[in-house]
Amino acid sequence: MKWLSDRTVEHLRQVAEWPDLTGTKYEVVAELARGGMGTIYIARDKELDREVAVKVLSGPGTQEARILARLEHPGIVPVHDVGALPDGRVFYVMKLVRGRRLYEWGR
Repeated sequence: MKWLSDRTVEHLRQVAEWPDLTGTKYEVVAELARGGMGTIYIARDKELDREVAVKVLSGPGTQEARILARLEHPGIVPVHDVGALPDGRVFYVMKLVRGRRLYEWGR
């Protein structure tokens, strides 16, 4: 029997936790951040060939995505799309903004 390295096992664990975006135009690339309300992933929009941020909410409902989609301000990331995963969780797609995280500015 061949044993898997710790690195390989960790990679498999992370990939197994990724959301099932089958049937969408998005493909998960990596996990970006995790918090109390959900997890944000870097994904590729296969139709437009660009990277986006996909937030998968921990709980049910689209209220968060609908509220954010109505807001327009240079400091608020725009919402491009919303949908539901096969397991019922809601996801929404935003512009991927690179740079320092907000909490890093307080250091």
